[in-house]
Amino acid sequence: MEFGWRIVLGSFIGFCGAAFGSIGGVGGGGIFVPMLSLIIDFDPKSSTAISKCMIMGATLSTVYYNLRLRHPTLDMLIIDYDLALLIQPMLMLGISIVVTFNVLFPDWMVIILLIVIFVVTSTKAFFKGVETWKKETIMKKVSLKFVFIYSFQCSSF
Repeated sequence: MEFGWRIVLGSFIGFCGAAFGSIGGVGGGGIFVPMLSLIIDFDPKSSTAISKCMIMGATLSTVYYNLRLRHPTLDMLIIDYDLALLIQPMLMLGISIVVTFNVLFPDWMVIILLIVIFVVTSTKAFFKGVETWKKETIMKKVSLKFVFIYSFQCSSF
């Protein structure tokens, strides 16, 4: 592998993907795998493995940053360690199963499964984002009406 424009572009996309993945809490695998496959020319299996390493690095930096942060409204840490301990065993089981399938399945099947998973998760995330946007827009309108009515009542005295 030679240093060139592909490595620079892939590094930039990887950095941005890690940053946005950490902000959104989704990891960034949906960005890393296609970037590694299409831009840097790794095969699908290598792209998936390297993507997991990139996600792990981004996760470590996010956890380190959030270790001592407190919840904005509750008197507790922002990281819920009890929930993490509850989820971790199932996460490890799922990773073990998927790694086994990645070794057993041919490259074309891995690509098709990655595309299906990416389309399903992207669609769900899009509709959840639209739903959240609608709720926030309604809440914004309600709060603006409340502020307007309150300021009108205060000015009439």
